Amino acid sequence: MNYIAHIHLAYVTNTSLVGNFLGDFVKGQQYKELPLAVAEGVLLHRKIDQFTDTHPDVIYLKNAFPSDIRRMAGVAIDVHFDHLLLGHWGDYCDIDAESLLQQFYRELNDIELPNNRRFQAVKNSLLEHQWLIEYQDAKTCLNAFYSIERRLKNRIIFAEAAWRHISATKDLHIGAFGNFYQELTQYCAASTATAN
Repeated sequence: MNYIAHIHLAYVTNTSLVGNFLGDFVKGQQYKELPLAVAEGVLLHRKIDQFTDTHPDVIYLKNAFPSDIRRMAGVAIDVHFDHLLLGHWGDYCDIDAESLLQQFYRELNDIELPNNRRFQAVKNSLLEHQWLIEYQDAKTCLNAFYSIERRLKNRIIFAEAAWRHISATKDLHIGAFGNFYQELTQYCAASTATAN
């Protein structure tokens, strides 16, 4: 899953918003150097990613992508699912998205990862522009694809083809998301209840 889902699932499970976000930036055993609540968020992030990557609905969506861009299917689905989550926010959350994201930005402002340039760049961009809410607009997904495409070292060209595919199979993605995200939310709630 992408940023917004991780933040939302942190709220649902009463774990660290910024900790769940940091899972993309904290590697290996580095989480042990973080405050306990933040470290727990990183570990939940990893469980969410594993659940997502092995879920039948997600695997089905990945396999439906055109073969020449299929290796980027997971990335594209993650981004699009954030858009779908915001579009159906009231089905999953009892506070509005903007309020939760503002809480996240406050937590993000207070966290540092020394010697992590990628995190610092993303942090600065998020705090300056607060762009996560823009995923309410479907076109933000395509812009995100272009941004990812530009950063890839091997210059994989996938953005336009991925967006055409998602647009052509929109109902399939909406249906899969609804089933998958309900199960993911239940899984996260059960995981944190077991941990406590």
